[in-house]
Amino acid sequence: MNERDKNRMRTKLLISIFLILGLSLSITMYQISSFQKKELLSNAYKEAESMASTLRTVLEYQMINKSPNILQRTLEETVKNKQFSKICIIGKNGKINYSSETEEVGRTVEISDKRCSVCHEGNSNVRPSTPTILLNENDKNPFLRTISPIWNKKECLGCHSRNKKILGIFLTEKPVAQSFFIIKTIEKRILLSGVISGIFIFILIYFLIENLLNKKIKKLIEGTKEIGKGNYSINIKIRGNDELKDLAESFNSMAQNIKKNIDEIRSISTQLNILYSIVNRLSKTINLNELKGIIVDLVYEILDTSSTILITKTNDEKLFDVLIKSDKAKKPKNLQYHLDNDSVPQPAILTESHFDTLNKQKPSDLFFSEKKYIAYMPIGMREMKLGMLIAARNNRIFTPDEEELIKAIRTHASIAFENAYLYSVAITDELTGLFTLRHFHTRLEEQIGTFNRYGQKFSLLMLDIDDFKNVNDTYGHPAGDSVLIQAAKIIKQSIRDVDLAFRYGGEEFTVILPETGKNAAKVVAERIRRNIADAEFELDDYPSISVTVSIGASACPSDGTTMKDIVLASDKALYKAKNEGKNRVVLFQK
Repeated sequence: MNERDKNRMRTKLLISIFLILGLSLSITMYQISSFQKKELLSNAYKEAESMASTLRTVLEYQMINKSPNILQRTLEETVKNKQFSKICIIGKNGKINYSSETEEVGRTVEISDKRCSVCHEGNSNVRPSTPTILLNENDKNPFLRTISPIWNKKECLGCHSRNKKILGIFLTEKPVAQSFFIIKTIEKRILLSGVISGIFIFILIYFLIENLLNKKIKKLIEGTKEIGKGNYSINIKIRGNDELKDLAESFNSMAQNIKKNIDEIRSISTQLNILYSIVNRLSKTINLNELKGIIVDLVYEILDTSSTILITKTNDEKLFDVLIKSDKAKKPKNLQYHLDNDSVPQPAILTESHFDTLNKQKPSDLFFSEKKYIAYMPIGMREMKLGMLIAARNNRIFTPDEEELIKAIRTHASIAFENAYLYSVAITDELTGLFTLRHFHTRLEEQIGTFNRYGQKFSLLMLDIDDFKNVNDTYGHPAGDSVLIQAAKIIKQSIRDVDLAFRYGGEEFTVILPETGKNAAKVVAERIRRNIADAEFELDDYPSISVTVSIGASACPSDGTTMKDIVLASDKALYKAKNEGKNRVVLFQK
């Protein structure tokens, strides 16, 4: 074989090897880029739909409670917090009833409108194929639009006709520019790694035929295939000091760079999954007490703490509720702390300053202890400070990545806590701290529904303070209010945690006793009556007084299976107790 033939063979071999390696690199990088882009967009879709669902639940409650100003403010504040770029509620007739962009309120949107034609294709008979769609993908401000119907629920029938199944739609637009920025950054890094590696390959491949060409090329090809399969920990070993060894090291460096980029992507994906889990768990309830437990459990699990503490304010500015979960106890422990007391509840990471600052400061940013073993997260939004969340570890610091996660937890917990707090305020009587009459109707209907589905019985007590008018006439209305507050406290102390106490109106109260028959209800009623009769009611500027209550009791299903029948039965029994001399319990008898 002459020199010319050798050169020709060498050229063909070099070209073949270069094409194989170049094609392998291109396919590998394309697969990596496509997979990560798909995963990031999928997580963004899930997060957008979950956050939209959570917000819709809150807004539906505000619509049911006819709170248009609060609803509009919630839309505007949510957009200000940059969770969404736009939120609006559109009626079935196309009229924009509420919008984060106030200038759009009252405007009517047609299906032919450019903003609607994206989903409806300009035809009102065409329904969107998916609740969430990506718009402006090639623009500087891409966003995910999520649309969900507002169904005509039972609670809506007071304002809307029963014939309407759908009252309108709830539309949110969540910006995803950051996700696209991450995707493009990763693509550039992968492309740059490929270009650099390609240059190294092009320079070094010329010398492959000089020493152990076939064996070394085989190792390189096998290593490239492993990288293509996703094995980025591969380490190609080639002996010698020639260019092939340099090429192998370049491949190893490329694999490490790709692995580093993939690890970064996975880290981002993990954080997105954690945030999705946080939003999902926080959106499961709007009940304040249930939410407290969820927040404490969530922080304890996700941040792997030794102790997690939630301090929340009460109506008494010197009294605080404390919920503690630690390694030493399987279940969270509920405590109360009063500023006038000397002892602060354990663990030792709590100090009196933590309680005192809740009454003196506006919501602030989170802060850490000196050695970063403890994270302090103030809970609250805008001018409202609702509590403080404390996450503590034993001799383990919080890393910078965990600090970012803690910020996200604090933000989402504050939003959920504020929504639950507003809901609690809406269903709580301001004077007595018991539930309101409207909430009584809601919960009584729920109990009747539970009976109809599962046959679960329950009882209803109606209480009335005897001769309450004399208290107001003799000592004044402030004294009467004090009697109502103290009586309500005694009622709550006399019933179980599952029982529900309400202020029915004036000096009347009601108590729902789930899974309780009439005889058991009489025992509870007698306990309430006796505790109130034995109590001394302290009054400002007057000696303490005693009051009594009359109580009527009925049960479902023995005394009725509708709200009207059960309430009427308890009311008749209460009327009979009054007529028979007061300060007694009477069971309804047909």
